[in-house]
This record gives sequence, structure tokens and C-alpha cells, in this order.
Amino acid sequence: MIPVSLVNNQKFLGCSDKSVSEKQSPLYQILIVEEETEEPNSLSPNLGLKTRVYTGNKAELKRKFEKISQDIDNLPNEGVNMDDVMSLKLYESLAEKDKLLFIDQYSAVRRLLQVRKISQLIAQTWLKDSKDKNMDIITKLLLRGNEPPDKHIIKNKDRQIIMSEDTKNRQMIIIPSQEHWQTICLNLFFCGQAYLKQDNKFYQLNPYGSIMSTYESASLYILEIGWDSFAGVMKEIQHTGVANPLPPYYKAVIPYPPRPDVADEKGENELSKPILTDKMIRSWAKADDVGGNLPFCEQRWNPDDGINIKYVVSPYPYMVASTCS
Repeated sequence: MIPVSLVNNQKFLGCSDKSVSEKQSPLYQILIVEEETEEPNSLSPNLGLKTRVYTGNKAELKRKFEKISQDIDNLPNEGVNMDDVMSLKLYESLAEKDKLLFIDQYSAVRRLLQVRKISQLIAQTWLKDSKDKNMDIITKLLLRGNEPPDKHIIKNKDRQIIMSEDTKNRQMIIIPSQEHWQTICLNLFFCGQAYLKQDNKFYQLNPYGSIMSTYESASLYILEIGWDSFAGVMKEIQHTGVANPLPPYYKAVIPYPPRPDVADEKGENELSKPILTDKMIRSWAKADDVGGNLPFCEQRWNPDDGINIKYVVSPYPYMVASTCS
């Protein structure tokens, strides 16, 4: 199951904020990434990127970013797309006795699909001839992911909201006093709220839209990039002696080691053949979720057969495995 914050006196937001005034509406955040206009210094720790986090309610963000107003209207993001694997639309058609089992399985399958998507995303950044120009930006964003944003833009009235003790309007944001502000760029990238700005146009950076939900990103996890491991780790953050601790409550380390040395697939003899090839990386990075080579599942969940999970992690050596526990 998706963990929830174990604190008292919580209020969860309703499904719609249309009935509340702009002043009362929840706050959200957008990450804008730009490449430096000048030739980046090779010794610069920002790797040639400029990152800015904007905080505001939907109306404020839409006025600032008209070209992505539809994306802002759709906030909060739901996370990884499950429609092809195990759609929630099937829930209403089930008998009452089967609904609880469906929800339990859905939570587990969703977590596993998130793990797979993170691993595939990292594999995409390792492709030698990727035609996706965003991949170079994503690589740099991951490499500097443990650094806070260069600038935070927020109106004074919204700053007062995040400073107050009333937390109901800030469940979908990360504030500077929280531990995961340090890695907010990662959180916003993985929940689909990070955009590359080029020539006054905006491009969503995450190729999957979102992998984490907005709520998971803001109220559950601190993400950290691990450069020295091929396997991810998740652990609970201890808040000993604190009655109502602020998020995050779980720390997830996402592995992002140096790309393995990959040769082409031709070798003079058996000893010279590479263990990992670019073709293997591509096969995993581009694998479909349902059917085909290296699928997540053979077919979509159905009431009679359930779902048969095939590949959560790559069968090839040295491909990173993300974390789910």
C-alpha cells in the first residue's frame, strides 16, 4: 500500500477546488529549467542549467505560464499512468466482494510500475544516439539533483500561507523549511511538474508525464540520487519525539551510477564479446508495458486472470533497479 503520514489531526483536500476562492485554493509548484545562455564553465557545479521553482495557486501559475495552463488546470498529477495495465475504471464493474482485493492489488502493481519506469528512464539517458533533446537536460538535472533550486519565486501572500500553522493549502508543495527542499527539483521532475524553457516555449521534461503523484512528491518522499549504486534503497525517516512532524516521511535513493562501458556487439572471439550492449539498453529503455519484448505484464488485469507481472527490473546486468520497499 502507498504509505500515509503517521501524524494526528490531518485534513486531506477534497477532489475539487472549484468551490473555494482563489485566496483559499491550494498551492502548487512548477520547476522551470533553462540552459545558460553563455558557454557553461566546465567547472561550474550547476552543469549549465538554471533552475527556478514557482509557487502559487492555479490562477497565479496560469497567469504566469499561459502556455502550460492546461497542465496546471490538471494539477494535482496522479502519477504513473495505469490505464493500459490496471485501469481504475474497472473498479465499478466489479462485485462488492472483489473490490477490496482490486484496490490492494492496484496499490502493489502501481508501485512496481513506478519502479520500472524510473529504471527505464535512467536507461534512456544512457542511449548513445538518443533523438530526444531533453535527455541531455534530464541527465544534467539528475546529476545535480541533490542541489536546491537556484531561485524560488513566490508572492508575499503565499509566503504567509506557507509560514502559517494551517497546512491544508500546502499539502501539494514543498516549503524551504522541509528536508526535501534540498532535492525539490527531483521531486518536481518525477511528479511531472518540471518544464524546459527554450525560445519562450515550454516542454515537459519527464517523458512519461509523471511517475510519482503530486501528493507523493510533496507529502511523502525525499528523493536522493545515489551515484555509487545500481540498486535503490528506501527507508522510513524517524521523527522521534515530534508529535506532528512535517513531511517527508520516507527517503528514496534513486541509483544513477556512471553509464557502464558498452561496446558494439561484434567481437573477434567469445572472450571479447561485451556483457552489456547498447542494444540491450535500448531494448529495456523502449520496452512496452503490455506485450512485446520485456513487458511489464503479458496482458491487462482482468477479473478472471488477474495480472501476470513479468519484468519490473531489467534482466540484463548492470541496468539499475529502482526501489519499492
